[in-house]
Amino acid sequence: MPDAVATEVQAAPAAELVQVVFLEVSAKRLEVDSESQTTEMPLSVQVGQSDDNSEIMVRVSTDITSHQAVFRVDVMARYSLKEPRHFTDVERRSFAGSGPMLTLIPFLREALLSSALRLGVDGPMVPLFSAQLPGADQEQATDLS
Repeated sequence: MPDAVATEVQAAPAAELVQVVFLEVSAKRLEVDSESQTTEMPLSVQVGQSDDNSEIMVRVSTDITSHQAVFRVDVMARYSLKEPRHFTDVERRSFAGSGPMLTLIPFLREALLSSALRLGVDGPMVPLFSAQLPGADQEQATDLS
């Protein structure tokens, strides 16, 4: 029986990271410590492909409320495909979970924690993530072109 990880790596398209760009980083200190707090870090994941099928973009955003502040981070990675071709929604999401999530999560984590530091508040708890794409069964791929 073939190794599932090896099969996944072989199935991933040959792509090169071209750019990581923040689309939004914001944090707002709450006037009074709040009792309400987000206990999870909800992620919104969007995957799109350029019109000429030469690039795939993966965008990850989150909104977190701690007891001291509200945070929002939206970051996108752009990958150049070695051989342009159209990918189905399922293939795009499979690609996003195979590496881009592991690339983007540290950027997201750093933006959250540096924003908290600048505000002088406790940083939100950022959980560890696996390579599995969160919410893959709930969210559809979105065209980002």
